[in-house]
Amino acid sequence: MGSPELIDEYSNCFFISVINVLNGIIAGEKLNKYQLADRIKSVLGDDCGYFSDDFMNDLITGSRFLLEADNDRCFRSRIDSPIEAGFSHNERIYLKTILQSKYAKLLMSDKMIDELLDTLKDVEPIELDRFYVSLPSISRKHGDGFTEKIRILLDAVRNNKEIVYSNNTGKENYINRHGFPIRIEYSVLYDMFHLSLWSSEEDRPVKININKMYDVGLTDGIWKEKKSPAEMLETRRCKEPVVIEMKIGDDSNNTFERIMLQFAVYDTRIVDMIDDKYRISISYYEFDKEVVLNQLFSFGPYIKVLSPDDVINNLIERIKLYSFNYI
Repeated sequence: MGSPELIDEYSNCFFISVINVLNGIIAGEKLNKYQLADRIKSVLGDDCGYFSDDFMNDLITGSRFLLEADNDRCFRSRIDSPIEAGFSHNERIYLKTILQSKYAKLLMSDKMIDELLDTLKDVEPIELDRFYVSLPSISRKHGDGFTEKIRILLDAVRNNKEIVYSNNTGKENYINRHGFPIRIEYSVLYDMFHLSLWSSEEDRPVKININKMYDVGLTDGIWKEKKSPAEMLETRRCKEPVVIEMKIGDDSNNTFERIMLQFAVYDTRIVDMIDDKYRISISYYEFDKEVVLNQLFSFGPYIKVLSPDDVINNLIERIKLYSFNYI
């Protein structure tokens, strides 16, 4: 296709975050220089390392035709209409392909999908059957009730609202629990949606299979802590990511693809390529550790875990126990 990615995730995320912040000011939101920078950084997350005072000053200088400072050193807009986000031709192709998938209906109304498709009449979607596409090992059906549940959760995530829900794990049925949704994750391997949520009862993050949730609704509760739920979640990120190594080349077991599928819901990156080996970093949250260990163990001799020591030692003990049970 000419490039490995249809969308340059980094630059697209940055420009869209800037546009969203500027549109907030145009709508009347009061932000000073530092609040504006913090708002952009909160969207970029770990990718905002290049930010500096000089960079921020250049950004504000370049926006002077849009913004001016008031007496409180907060910005106000020189224009009344919002800025439209521009999309490249490749991005429009990608968007049309997404809109025609079954998952679009989970997140958007039929009316919104039709309106967006109407603006994309001049582009052809990707013919997915021309490419090798990894399909979920289990394909699930998501009905109308699931769609409404997703939309309630998205509303709660966007506006830091509390939800009340029940959850049947198969082992235990939790009734009328409360919490603040943080984000929705999707597993390509299992065609499954999970919710990361800050539990009001337990004052800690938990992860829930959305398929198992029922009686989901909004409460009147609004998050009041200084740190947002997402920032609180970051305090529970593992101190050191797992780094694994796999051999490039003879991959009859599809190890690389399996790694990318199994660890898709975590922050998984290729960090290096040394000789004929990939080094892959997997960063996760503390409550996911047991699942990550099980997944690593399932790869057997096809990967080598390089760090951290506690993960290596845990896997060694598992191997010893497994070997002892089969002697």
